[in-house]
Amino acid sequence: MLTDSEVEALAHSIVKEGLEFVKEQQPQLFKIVTSQSGEKGFEFGIRAKTGSGSFYCVYYPLTAIKRLIVECDELFDQFEIKLSHKLTGELSTPKLGEYAAEHGKAGVRLMARCAGLALIGSFFPRFTELVNNEYDDHQMLARAVMGQFIEHLEDDEYVHDSPFDMSKDVEAAAQRVADQKRESLREKLSALPNIIAQRKTGRTRKSDLEREQERHEFIRQIKDAYKSLRNSKGKPPKKVWVARELRTGGLSARTGNDSSAQALNVKLGRLDIDYDEVAAEAEEELNNNSG
Repeated sequence: MLTDSEVEALAHSIVKEGLEFVKEQQPQLFKIVTSQSGEKGFEFGIRAKTGSGSFYCVYYPLTAIKRLIVECDELFDQFEIKLSHKLTGELSTPKLGEYAAEHGKAGVRLMARCAGLALIGSFFPRFTELVNNEYDDHQMLARAVMGQFIEHLEDDEYVHDSPFDMSKDVEAAAQRVADQKRESLREKLSALPNIIAQRKTGRTRKSDLEREQERHEFIRQIKDAYKSLRNSKGKPPKKVWVARELRTGGLSARTGNDSSAQALNVKLGRLDIDYDEVAAEAEEELNNNSG
């Protein structure tokens, strides 16, 4: 856990770096300011090109950055990671704070710096997006009032279509905001290693951990099948017998051919399993148990 003084120092460092970055990117738009209490922030003003108005804003991010650091500290300490033992395949879920205790402070600082700089750097575009979305939403409200107005028009010849259906407008507005949020998060997350921000269409690719779990589980199944056949037949079973016991492949209804062994070999290759090695281990375990 970071101490209060470490949180304070890290927060000021992130704010300083973030403000300098924002000012460097668009010096004509942003001005770094200092509050009466000495807190650093930036001010900006702009006339929206979309015609949704002009605005002026001053933002002091220090309090938000401090909160972010504390939450990063808690997240690092309590986050459960999934581990699979390389030899046994045994699963464990230790807390990250325990598993990587010696790297805790460095990890928290890295998390907070990346998230904090992104928070400061994206404030202006997010604020602009908010203003534009609010304008669009209230333009929709104006159309709704128009519907109410039409309903109250008196007409002896025609009947108005009632009610004024705006459900599609509401869904379109919600989808617009959701699309903006989705693309913004994907853009940020896609730049990081070991992160899947968007899955491709089609079959979901298994993670390294999931593949390792599947590999160890299939090895266990092979051994169980081998031992069962070994005990029932009184001699080492053939590979095809084990394949049939595992129910890989089967008889083709069209040709009558047995694909059990072939299907087993395909799966062994996909999971990088040496059948002869596994069979030898199963035989050794049987001998040890009988002795």
